[in-house]
Amino acid sequence: MLVSTGGFIEYVLTQGRAAVEQYIQESVAAVASPHLTNEESFRFAQMLRILDAVNVDVAAVAGTGDDLLIKAEKAANARGARDMGLRPAPDGVGLPGMLEAPNGRIRAFYICASDLWGTADRPLLQKAIARAEYVIVQDIFRSPLAERTHVVLPSLTFAEKKGTFTSFAGRVQRLRQAIQPPADQPNDGEIFSRILSWLAGRRWSFDPESVLEEIALSVPAYAGLTYDRVGRLGYALPDSGAAEAESPHAVCT
Repeated sequence: MLVSTGGFIEYVLTQGRAAVEQYIQESVAAVASPHLTNEESFRFAQMLRILDAVNVDVAAVAGTGDDLLIKAEKAANARGARDMGLRPAPDGVGLPGMLEAPNGRIRAFYICASDLWGTADRPLLQKAIARAEYVIVQDIFRSPLAERTHVVLPSLTFAEKKGTFTSFAGRVQRLRQAIQPPADQPNDGEIFSRILSWLAGRRWSFDPESVLEEIALSVPAYAGLTYDRVGRLGYALPDSGAAEAESPHAVCT
């Protein structure tokens, strides 16, 4: 396992270039965290489109809910992550399909955070990771999942970030940075932007307010959205009167 941080991200990517280039799109799987900000999720989705990755999903815990106040899916920004494009392509598979894929189908995993370790069927997950030839985990903790992978990219906690997230009911809210992170430690969005720059051959920066402007131009439900419009109380998306149906790929506990 190689642990990378700060300026060493590019080194890790260079080492993984051969692995990335030899895999066809159907053999790459990406699992996002529902705790990424909308802006980070948007950058992650852009990165995956450059890779032509079709097997994409969000590792969200699902439990018992009702028709009134209790939501079955227990993740603050699962809807936001899917709104940003982190969902299976028509010719791809979601989380269950990734874990149950026959030998050799999924050869590379890119996993954000340890949510997957806490939500997936662990025997299936362990077998899928063991079958894969190249696995990257991006996380804030050295989790049991990270111990089983080839590369770990450390990131930052929610308290060290700023951005927005979208509740299941469709309300976009602000996340304000409470703790100043180390100067040389990138957040998830900055890591995705560096990888995107490496893949696309041009520089991509990560400023949450600027990325929200990109989202407003690219995601119809978020059209015209700015930090000022979100404000202190949040902003209800146009379709927020009817909460989005839960993902069929949410993992039940």
